[in-house]
Amino acid sequence: MSTAEYLKKPYGRVVLPEPDGTFRGEIIEFPGCIAVGDTPAEALASLEDVAAAWLEATLAKGQRVPEPVENSDYSGKLVVRLPRSLHKRAAYQAAREGVSLNQFIVSSLAEQVGARSPAAFPRIDGERKRSTPPDLKRVRDRTI
Repeated sequence: MSTAEYLKKPYGRVVLPEPDGTFRGEIIEFPGCIAVGDTPAEALASLEDVAAAWLEATLAKGQRVPEPVENSDYSGKLVVRLPRSLHKRAAYQAAREGVSLNQFIVSSLAEQVGARSPAAFPRIDGERKRSTPPDLKRVRDRTI
């Protein structure tokens, strides 16, 4: 498969503002595939060139190219192993809040995923819409 064919797949492209006023673009599934630009559109355009180079290097080394996350099926069921002490603390906290352990873990995970980078992930059908700056809306709408 050619790099152009890979780039037609629905890989997750993310553009985020940097503290210095520039913008960073990444393809979520390609570790280290990062581009920078003065505007979101510039970062996204640069990202396509960087992604092509990333794919060429990966294929030249005979390494596997990850499939897009969007192609995965999510059942909503996840089995997690955790230390007994953490399991116990979570169960106590859930009881204090009057919710099931499952609901407590779902809420805790949702808070952490949202707190780390709420603008990093495009809205998925059925999710609550978040407020996004106008420049990022145009970039996001082009990439979804």
